[in-house]
Amino acid sequence: MKKEVKKELENSFLKRFFIITCFFILATIFFITSVVFFSKTSLLYGFIFFLFGVMFNIFIFIKGGKIAIIFGSFFLALWIIIILISAIISLGLTKEISPEEQKAMIEDKKGITDNLFNSIDAGNYEGFLKNLDDKMKERYDKLAFLDRKNGMGKIISWDCSKAKRATGGFPVVICEVESENKKTSWDIRFDNAEKIWLLSISEILPNVTIEVKTKKVEKSITVSQEGKSVQLNPPEEGIFLVFDISIKNNEEKILRVHDFKFISKNYNFGQISSEYKPNCNLLSKLEFKPGETKSGCLVFVGFEEYSEGEIVAI
Repeated sequence: MKKEVKKELENSFLKRFFIITCFFILATIFFITSVVFFSKTSLLYGFIFFLFGVMFNIFIFIKGGKIAIIFGSFFLALWIIIILISAIISLGLTKEISPEEQKAMIEDKKGITDNLFNSIDAGNYEGFLKNLDDKMKERYDKLAFLDRKNGMGKIISWDCSKAKRATGGFPVVICEVESENKKTSWDIRFDNAEKIWLLSISEILPNVTIEVKTKKVEKSITVSQEGKSVQLNPPEEGIFLVFDISIKNNEEKILRVHDFKFISKNYNFGQISSEYKPNCNLLSKLEFKPGETKSGCLVFVGFEEYSEGEIVAI
């Protein structure tokens, strides 16, 4: 009798364990599928599969014992955290669209993008605000606008030739902007009211090869200023880093290099002011033909303890 009861209990346990394991596997599959849909910016399907996963997890709570409830609670909490993170990340993701849809979207938003860059170039703050949503207007006060304009310098051209869809189907237009001081990529995101709710801007570094021929550390240098030869000294405890370099355009098209910076541990250094003319060919604001190489010098103002690093063209 005892053996039969024991066997029945064992069978009952194994049956319950098998069922819980199956539902655990199903819940895992649905949660993983949910994350996949979120990563593809499909919030609706991601949420639906997440709900199915929760339902299977609730069944584990109902049919399982104390251990299953503890494990199920931990499992559910872990997946909720993972899915929330993936859902938040998905808000910043975009998906590709057909060339025809890209062309139509770019044409539809041309008036807004043209106004955006024309307003920045002209210093027209009111014009710049015209197509921004309320939160973007708060983010871009006049000081931030002028800082952006001065950092770019005069805008030479812009090319809005790419478009995508963000999570929720919102339009995204991507523009490359060539300006006096740098080349930048603009990720411009629109809401349903045709207002810009996000401007994501990043520098585009020119595709060049820089070869350092010589490097000198100087406490002072001789420069020409307004036609007169003067001795130029760095700030207190500072130095001049003087490089003789060659730089090659790796592109099969005309390329602009606006300036150079020296990147060392913890610090970035810029070149001396253009009003000073050292006794070498100071390189700045260059235009290259395809495959062209140019030679000259770079003079950075820095500190001796940060004299090791790399030169970057911008």
